[in-house]
Amino acid sequence: MKDIMLLLDTDKHPTPFDILMAYDSGFDAIIPYEEVEPTDVMDIVQDAMFSRGVRGSGSTTIFVGGTDVEKSRDIFQQAKKAMFPPFELSVIFDPRGGHTTSSSLVAKIEEALSDNGLGDLGGKNVTILAGTGQVGQLAAIICSSRGAKVTITSRKASKAKDIVKRIEDETGFKIHTAQGATSEEVYEAIKDADVVISTGKAGVELVPMEMLQKLEKCKVVADVNAVPPLGIAGLDVRDDKREIVPGVYGIGALATGDLKYKTETRILNEARKSKSGIFDYKFAFEKAKELLKKKASAREVLEFEPLEGKKLTVVFVQKVAKPSEEEADYLKSLIKEYDPDFAAEEMGNRSIDDFYKKDPYARIFQDAGILIYPVDISEYAKTSISAIVDEKKRLADRLTETYEELTSLSDKKNAEYVKAYADSLQAEYGEVKEHAEITVKNSWMVKGVLDYSKEFSKDEIVCLFIGGIAHWNGMVELLKSMEVGVKGA
Repeated sequence: MKDIMLLLDTDKHPTPFDILMAYDSGFDAIIPYEEVEPTDVMDIVQDAMFSRGVRGSGSTTIFVGGTDVEKSRDIFQQAKKAMFPPFELSVIFDPRGGHTTSSSLVAKIEEALSDNGLGDLGGKNVTILAGTGQVGQLAAIICSSRGAKVTITSRKASKAKDIVKRIEDETGFKIHTAQGATSEEVYEAIKDADVVISTGKAGVELVPMEMLQKLEKCKVVADVNAVPPLGIAGLDVRDDKREIVPGVYGIGALATGDLKYKTETRILNEARKSKSGIFDYKFAFEKAKELLKKKASAREVLEFEPLEGKKLTVVFVQKVAKPSEEEADYLKSLIKEYDPDFAAEEMGNRSIDDFYKKDPYARIFQDAGILIYPVDISEYAKTSISAIVDEKKRLADRLTETYEELTSLSDKKNAEYVKAYADSLQAEYGEVKEHAEITVKNSWMVKGVLDYSKEFSKDEIVCLFIGGIAHWNGMVELLKSMEVGVKGA
């Protein structure tokens, strides 16, 4: 049975962003409903339920979107009321990406705190500047759920109080308010904050540099605005936990946006595969945290066991595709000088048979009666990393295509954000590719050298390593961390 999504939107023209993402996530069809009113929802949802039967309910998803947040909330509530067992659908609630954005924002803030040894949000003072919008409100709720003391500011204190009262009535969390119409009021609201979040109007600076430098307790700042000037001075849209002033780590809009995109993709996939369920900010926050954990584990290098009771020296020799007679003679002179116990060389894209029979370096060491071992990343790790790199490239290319599609539809606001995000992902793709091809491979080659050295009973061991110069610096650092002597030939 086909997977179908009904997009219930409050706007005249539903954004193509969610529609395109849903198709990319595997939905067979997306049916948009424009300018939906809460009173329309019961009939739409129940017609979808009954027309496909109990079995079809598991292949039908409702997505509630739109820029009218209050109305979309009512639509969401009506959609839930319309369902009853066994006719239950999956319902995604993410009006204009607010739930996935706020969830990703708070997840990134907690990551920044944790990575810098600053704990979590529990007990922290969090101030959300211009926080009366959807992202600010949801960020306040999520931070409060994590044990933070939250303050929302607004140019009009009465507006903040009205919104906070509704939040407190719905969630039970205690949230504070402050007026932030002037620079003096903004400083007063953030002077004791551990975390400052800016969710204000695009192109409006709320925290100038001189104010930021005066903050004695602040540890993390974050901004969801991607249009310059940003809400917080010194912050760049691409910042991902960068120390922008001493002791203050910044999170830019694109760092949050990258995680938001992945989180929404994950939600769409899980909602499509699930028979029923509610996919709101709570679900989004858990998925965002899960994705950050996977990212961290995917980019870690190997851990090594020290060589106990042995002294290893590694001599690096630059590898060339076809060593000349002079280069071969030079290698032979190094063999005489260092009398290595074994040699190691990058395996590359060769079979073991080709390595030993056709590699010119292997023949030189074999003629000298010295063991030579091929070292490289494992096939399992190579496949896993290739998948990560390919996914990053696919996302970057797809976002570039999405920018062109949005531009043709005159959706300028979303188009510019997507373009900046696509450019950021293209840059990150290059970094991930380099990391996969250099850093991770370095760790595997060092592991190979260490493992082979353990086969010798001698206390002092010498290895000649034949490798590309691109790997030298990284391998040298890893080897030195293991108290291994390193020399360059």
